[in-house]
Amino acid sequence: MKALLRYFAVKTLSEQVDPHKKDFFQKRLVKDSLARYNFASRYIKNKTVLDIACGEGYGSFLLSKKAKNVTGVDVADEIIKNAVEKYQLNGNIKFVSSDAVDFLAKTNKKFDVIISFETVEHVKNYMQFIELLKKCLKPGGTLVLSTPNKRFSDLFFGGTFNRYHLKEFYTREVGNILTKSFHSKPEIYRQRSVSKKHMILSAVKSFIFNEKSTIVKNNSYISGLDNIYVIKSKF
Repeated sequence: MKALLRYFAVKTLSEQVDPHKKDFFQKRLVKDSLARYNFASRYIKNKTVLDIACGEGYGSFLLSKKAKNVTGVDVADEIIKNAVEKYQLNGNIKFVSSDAVDFLAKTNKKFDVIISFETVEHVKNYMQFIELLKKCLKPGGTLVLSTPNKRFSDLFFGGTFNRYHLKEFYTREVGNILTKSFHSKPEIYRQRSVSKKHMILSAVKSFIFNEKSTIVKNNSYISGLDNIYVIKSKF
C-alpha cells in the first residue's frame, strides 16, 4: 500500500506552488501556503522582512501590505522575473534572484523578520542554513520557519518520497536545532493538525476533506502535516 501511495505521490508531485492552477493538489498547496503567510502576518507590521525562497512572490506581496518593506529571494530567474512583473508594484517590495544560502551568506543587511517556508528540507547543509538565518536577523528579530513533518512521510510512504527533499525532519529535530542555535526554545505550531489517537484517518481527513488549512499551537494531543516554528534572536 505504501509503495502504491509513493508511486502516485511522485507522479503528482509539484514543488512549485502556483496560485493560478486549479487541480486538486495545487489548490491544497495554495491554501496551505496562503495560511502560512496569513499566520506570519501577525509578526510583520511595520517590520523589515526577508522572504527566503519566496517562489511566485504572491506571499511576499501579501506581507508587503503590512510590513515596512519586503525582500523576496528565489533561485529561479524566470519565477523572479514574473514576480517583479506581477507583484513589485510599489516601493516597499523587491525581488532578488539568488540561491538562498548564497544570499544569506553574502548580504550585510539584517531584518526584523525572516520568513522561511518549506525551504530547510531542500538545503544540504541545513545547520549552516539555520545559522545564516540567525546571522541575518536583527537583535530581537523573529524567524518564522515551516517544514513538512517527516512522521507523515513515514506513515504513508515508508519514508521521504519527494526527490527534491534532501532531508526531512521530525518535529523535535528542528526544535532541537533551533534551540541550539538561538539558545532558546521555539514556539511550535501545527498546520493541518491531526489527532495522535487516530493518526492515519485524521491525516487523510485533514488533507483530502478539510478545505480550510488551520494552524494551531502545539499540544500533547495533536500532530500536524506541517510544523511551523517561531523563535526570536537574542543577539
